[in-house]
Amino acid sequence: MAFRLVVVAVLVTGCSFVGARAPEKPRAGEQVECLVALPILDTVFAAAAVGTGAVFVADDALSGPQNDTTGRSGLGLLLASVPFIVSAVYGYAKYGECRDIRASATD
Repeated sequence: MAFRLVVVAVLVTGCSFVGARAPEKPRAGEQVECLVALPILDTVFAAAAVGTGAVFVADDALSGPQNDTTGRSGLGLLLASVPFIVSAVYGYAKYGECRDIRASATD
């Protein structure tokens, strides 16, 4: 039971919420770094959770009532993917802001 709680705690944290930030307006001549790795990582985790959850739910639907825990696990994975999806959207938005700031700094 404790292992499941740890897994859930890890799954509800998106990388982009923690690390994606748009920089302040840079000083003249200062380089602006825009990293897209965090939202991509969130997207990968979300896709893995959605894909695995969908397989579990489909397996439960096809196997009948004798194995209903697979379907519940699948629904749990589908729900666990939501924070990653939201975090990825947030991260891509911050990346877009960063690119806009970088473009205006070079003009």
